Amino acid sequence: SILLLDIDKFKNINDTHGHNEGDKALVAVANILRSNEAIRYGGEEFYVVLSDQDKKSAFKTAERIRESIENIELQSDVGVEIPLTVSIGITDYSDGYMENSDEMDVILTLKKQADEALYKAKDTGRNKCVIYNNNL
Repeated sequence: SILLLDIDKFKNINDTHGHNEGDKALVAVANILRSNEAIRYGGEEFYVVLSDQDKKSAFKTAERIRESIENIELQSDVGVEIPLTVSIGITDYSDGYMENSDEMDVILTLKKQADEALYKAKDTGRNKCVIYNNNL
């Protein structure tokens, strides 16, 4: 399975509290993801690869990550609390419809699916996990 995480309203953190506080937010999220196979992708996006997890298990892992990030008590240098949440798109390879595809096609398809699920999470309120399905 693949998770695609995006820090909600990250631009607002940078614009309101400064880039140093945005960096603190990135480090806080990275620390939560440290025990997973995670990579930073772009400004405030992270991919997490979950070996041998189907969508249901991946959703549980994603929820644990989301809740852990939501519970971070991040404060600015002047003591203002900075709310930190993420939206997460989830997909996996278990459906078998890509069995005859080459590796690059599979990777690109999974990235596209995770991205679509992520945007569904953002469009429906943020701070949530959404599993990709063909109806998104």
